[in-house]
Amino acid sequence: MKYLIKRVLFIYLLIGVGVASAEKHVPELEELLAVKAIGSVQISPDGQHVLYTVSENEFENDVRLAQLWLYNRAEGSHIQLTHGEKSVGSISWTPDSNHIIFMRDGKVMVMNRRGGEARALDIKQKNIGGLKLSDDASILSFVGSPEEQKEKDRREDHMGDFEVIKADGGHRHIYRLELTKDLKIDGDATAVTSGSDFSVTDYDMSSDGSNYAFTSWDRPDLASMESAKLQIVDADGENLRILDENQSLKGVPVFSPDDSEIAYSVSAGFAYNNVIHVISPEGGVSRAVSADFDESIWPAAWTDQGIHFVSSQKTNRHFYLLDPTSSVVSRADTPLNHIVGGFSVSNSGGDVAYTAAVGNDLYELFIYSGGNSQKVTNKTAQMEEFILANREIINWQADDGATIEGVLTTPVDFDPSKKYPLFVITHGGPTGTDRPTVSVSGLYPIDNWVGNGAVVLRTNYRGSAGYGEEFRRLNWRNLGMGPATDIIAGINHLVAQGFVDESKIGCLGWSQGGHISAMLATYSDRCTVAHMGAGISNWETYYYNTDITLFTVQYFGKTPVDDPEVYDYTSPMTYIKNAKTPVLIQHGENDNRVPIANAYELRQALNDVGVDNHMIVYKGMPHGPRTPKTLRAVQSHLDAWFGHYLFDRPAPDFATYGIPEEEDSDEEEEEIEE
Repeated sequence: MKYLIKRVLFIYLLIGVGVASAEKHVPELEELLAVKAIGSVQISPDGQHVLYTVSENEFENDVRLAQLWLYNRAEGSHIQLTHGEKSVGSISWTPDSNHIIFMRDGKVMVMNRRGGEARALDIKQKNIGGLKLSDDASILSFVGSPEEQKEKDRREDHMGDFEVIKADGGHRHIYRLELTKDLKIDGDATAVTSGSDFSVTDYDMSSDGSNYAFTSWDRPDLASMESAKLQIVDADGENLRILDENQSLKGVPVFSPDDSEIAYSVSAGFAYNNVIHVISPEGGVSRAVSADFDESIWPAAWTDQGIHFVSSQKTNRHFYLLDPTSSVVSRADTPLNHIVGGFSVSNSGGDVAYTAAVGNDLYELFIYSGGNSQKVTNKTAQMEEFILANREIINWQADDGATIEGVLTTPVDFDPSKKYPLFVITHGGPTGTDRPTVSVSGLYPIDNWVGNGAVVLRTNYRGSAGYGEEFRRLNWRNLGMGPATDIIAGINHLVAQGFVDESKIGCLGWSQGGHISAMLATYSDRCTVAHMGAGISNWETYYYNTDITLFTVQYFGKTPVDDPEVYDYTSPMTYIKNAKTPVLIQHGENDNRVPIANAYELRQALNDVGVDNHMIVYKGMPHGPRTPKTLRAVQSHLDAWFGHYLFDRPAPDFATYGIPEEEDSDEEEEEIEE
């Protein structure tokens, strides 16, 4: 009974006085995980309404749950359109701006924007995505997999389940459905493309639905990227022809408003800029229309105003307009401190819905119209009781003279005369970019760590996006080693200012960031504790096991058979005898991008040289956390590991760490009272 009284009292305090008198505090890990965030946005073709999703971690069913919301510009109102236990994705509008089409639980759903029940379209194909409507809404197109795989079904019945690598189907193709005026299916979907000669990656449909421009790979796997082609086909699947088969990476075809041209992205490789090319649907030679813009871009939409795209500029991100005739690029006149996330353009091009972060705010929804931006959401209010850290952009010189930027995060009561533990967080990619924004859904609870008395450095090492092609190309045959020395120079820069405790420097990262962190833990002893999350310990092991085999060849120029020296030079395993730094290794059981062999290899090598380490394998996880509970586990284990080494907390027992204590039942409490 005492337990019940305590709970009632707690609830009373929370309701009666908690909101009015709650004091600001450092956010706990669970509080950060509970914050809701805006995701994708789609403005209606007439520019009067905006669809957007709001996501949250739903722990009971262990899903990242996204619900659909509608903003009415004329009324200034927000309405939640979907509820329930299934997430919404792939949101789009009908051309008349009256209906919404979206994906939920693998099904295509249709809903009136004024509300009511959503209804599912009975589509037999699987793995559906890329929903597109013709201008008169009579045709719905999508990319998917065939309805039936009878041969595989018979094979499994006779010989069990197995996969023939690189030869076992999985091809994706374009399908089209005829719709009635009330948006119901009129017959079965027909295949526009088919067969095993190629797999569709991106596509666009002409405004009248008569043609499809698409990019394809020879096989539906990442190792086939360099086989990319731009093709076009009539709606009935006839007259298939190749428009561009030059060896390069290609994607995101977009028809011009009058269907007379097609824009698409072209890149010579991962470390090169994506450049927008334009070509006629009749064929011929494409022309590069954005070659003078020194960053990677993709065409997001093409209106009468031009080609719209988003691009990073150092740690910032803006949206732009490209004139495909003159190749002139102009930045939208949005506030310079807006770090743009996603965006969507009305049919006229005059109205843009976009998300942006400003200072310590979460990403909010903005409307850009007539040269002005208006914020229309306030999700940041969820954090009004949190003490959030200070973020600033700093820079330093690398060993070879290159200027490196980073984001330094410090406590609100930062005192440069004091000594602080230092977290050095390294992004992946390697063409990622760290920005001075608050992250509530990522791997690292930065505001908790800083609020508890640490400083955090996130580095945009050589190879990061936003700094131009030449800067990204500094990673050529230097992947891992160059970034590691950039980061060491950044650590030394902070140490020289006198506020870093050199006995408490933690280096951590995921994917490519995990590889660089492992380099720092073996090549150097600058870090006193480290973390390798889904990282590469040996580039040869990675090359022979990954699903994106061409990655290392793109950066190193050759395979490990032809040039083993460069693979050794940039691998943490090469320097394992130097290792002194304790390492926490985290990896997903089903990681195909960086196969788990890399984790086991580093773990055993650290054991062999007597360096403290722990390895945690997350069951069912691919290259990163996909469910709230796994994200909670990854964060908790990171917090325990670095809490011990940087905050002097007890060493964790990972087998039991983070499990909440059982609460006494009411019956047990009553017995105690009696």
